[in-house]
Amino acid sequence: MSNREAFDAVATLRDRCCDPSRAAAARVTLYVVLLALPLIVSTIVQPSRAGPQTFLALLADRFGILGFTIVCLQFVVAARLRWVEWPFGLDMLFRFHRSMAIVAGALLVSHPLLMVLDGETDLVLALAVAWPIQLGRLTLVVLLAVIATSVFRRRLHLRFEQWRVSHNALSVTLLVLASTHSLFAGEDLSTWPMRAIWAGFVTGALAAYVHHQFLWHRRTQAWYEVSDVRQETHDTWTLVLKPVGQDHVFSYLPGQFHFITFYRAGMPPEEHPFSISSNPGNPRELASTVKASGDFTQTIKHTQPGDRVLVRGPYGRFSHLLAPPADRLVFVAGGVGITPFISMLRYMRHAGAWQPTVLLYANKTEDDILFRSELDDMVYQSGGQLRVVHIVSRASAAWVGERGRLDVERLQRYSGPVGACRFYVCGPPPMMRNAVLMIAECGAGVRNIHTERFAL
Repeated sequence: MSNREAFDAVATLRDRCCDPSRAAAARVTLYVVLLALPLIVSTIVQPSRAGPQTFLALLADRFGILGFTIVCLQFVVAARLRWVEWPFGLDMLFRFHRSMAIVAGALLVSHPLLMVLDGETDLVLALAVAWPIQLGRLTLVVLLAVIATSVFRRRLHLRFEQWRVSHNALSVTLLVLASTHSLFAGEDLSTWPMRAIWAGFVTGALAAYVHHQFLWHRRTQAWYEVSDVRQETHDTWTLVLKPVGQDHVFSYLPGQFHFITFYRAGMPPEEHPFSISSNPGNPRELASTVKASGDFTQTIKHTQPGDRVLVRGPYGRFSHLLAPPADRLVFVAGGVGITPFISMLRYMRHAGAWQPTVLLYANKTEDDILFRSELDDMVYQSGGQLRVVHIVSRASAAWVGERGRLDVERLQRYSGPVGACRFYVCGPPPMMRNAVLMIAECGAGVRNIHTERFAL
């Protein structure tokens, strides 16, 4: 593939991903309809009961149905399905997945509590209960384990790969237990329409899981080999990858990310998401810049040329090519959060498509600044289109430049009138939260603020 073909591929990918509003609205509508469907059908085809159902009992049933429906849809949301992902970006989709897990948990925990408040205390207090009730108790234990290990993963000191494997196993177990309990514990699923809907949701959830785990990789993965390991700073390395069995890398947009599974001697394979720091206009090089900040990333320095990796992607919508034109782009980066921005800037340089851009780049010390000399060269090469402002919080006495942290005054001074700007923010979560608040305080609309908050 030539450079021209690579740029054409980027343009095609950009055109395919642009204007997601209608697609996003359609998918949100479908999600809401699927949530409501079991509730509506269960109301229409209510089974005959020996007596009238109390309000608390009715609410408990509805909470149980809605909670289980969300659990089933969680498998689809987390399956990295392109049709589902591309209007939102996978980082946003995973944040939604996390939030809905908490909603489902609250609904499913409320289900037995409401029944107890309605007088069915044996559900909690009695030891000798029917097996479907015992199964329901076990389901709640598994549910709480899923939520606790996800929300408190770092406090529990779970490595990412340990959490991922246990999360998958617990989630499938939860689905099986909850579906079996609901089929045999009450009357709500005694009618054939509800049983058909239940079977459809369970089948769809399992199909999404199987597709993600075993089938989807064939179209979205490729084998690469590490061709170079470059130490950028004292704790950050760039991994340069070359494709195995083909002459070009997959097409991606500047600013997107991918998942990499490392296969290294003496280390178990692990999959992790990393921003792509290379230029998509270069068809023969794929690179990610990784900071040694966690259990796994501490081992990045041990990666050797020749190591095999499995790459899956690309994902995300954090790219200046996917937004409507603006008079000026303002990139706000913190630490290794520079990686999607360096990809965008490298693309602008390679394509000769510079846009008026201000990069506000915050670091703790001068030694933490990534790509410093390259950024200086870009400022010169851009012909005045690019301005780079370094902000160092723990600067040495010799530092010439901005000191301290990014604040509203600096933001306004360097970005100019915010109404003409489109803001992109990426960095550590606390820095990002503060930056977004400051940008909004300056008067920027939410549509002009783009973030990359990818965290699992």
